[in-house]
Amino acid sequence: MKKRFFLLLICLFFTLNAFAQNRNLQIVEPKRESPRATMNTFIEAFKQPRVGVTPDPIEEAIKCLDLSGLPADFQKIKGLEIASDLLEIVDSVENFQVEEVPNNISGDPYQLFRSQSGEIVIAKQPTGEWLFTQESIRSVPLLLAAVEEEKRNFGSATLTRAESVGATIRDRMPNVLKQKTFSLERWQWLGLVLLLIIAALVAQITKSLISWTFGRVLLKRYQTLTTENLKTLYPPVGLLAFVITFRLGLNALALTQSSLGFLRTTMFLLNALAVIWLAYRIVDIVAKRLQAKALETESQADDLLVPFISVIV
Repeated sequence: MKKRFFLLLICLFFTLNAFAQNRNLQIVEPKRESPRATMNTFIEAFKQPRVGVTPDPIEEAIKCLDLSGLPADFQKIKGLEIASDLLEIVDSVENFQVEEVPNNISGDPYQLFRSQSGEIVIAKQPTGEWLFTQESIRSVPLLLAAVEEEKRNFGSATLTRAESVGATIRDRMPNVLKQKTFSLERWQWLGLVLLLIIAALVAQITKSLISWTFGRVLLKRYQTLTTENLKTLYPPVGLLAFVITFRLGLNALALTQSSLGFLRTTMFLLNALAVIWLAYRIVDIVAKRLQAKALETESQADDLLVPFISVIV
């Protein structure tokens, strides 16, 4: 009896263990199930026509990159730029053949390229997919600069580079502006200054337009409002316009991940400040309007309740 019970426990243990393993199994996309599959998918994506095609074939190339280190709202835009630059690095590898890449679904990371500037590696992820690693993505700017400096032959003319806005602008810049000063290239520093000026101009124009249109409508409709009340709304609205313009413009500067992350965090804080500031001003204006209405009534409860509510809010 004890032996049977013991055997039953052993069988139950192995059954539960197998069940748990099966639940942990994840379905891996065949296009990225091995280093060779990922490399082939990455290269083939750039061979496909893009005009009038939905979804964009380049999205398959972007899926071959581990972009988890990037903010979610920048992954697609920055992914296109990284994938395009990575293609040039892959093309620069002498005598490279996709057939030489391991086709095993498990094993050690595959190192495609290595130099003093960095390395390009495809590694298996916890999801089971094989992707270009985050370390490889961080190495792309330095590796690409090294490739351009040595004027390597990028080979295959059948591969078309999907230019991002930032990459297109950079290609048209003279070499003197491509030299680095601190962590950014000179043209990027100039672009940031120009972007700040443009964002400031947009902020001023936005405040003026709101004053001439929305402000006038409110003044005509609500006689209790004053021009001074409405003027308190313009600064936070202008700041919102500045932040939105600056964030959109960042996509055209092909910034590094660290610089992009810092500026994105700064813009997020400014955006939060502008929203809170605007909300406070709106509540203040509404409270003043309610106070004016309360004074027109005979009830003293309104005179006490409205200031109390405005203080709480």
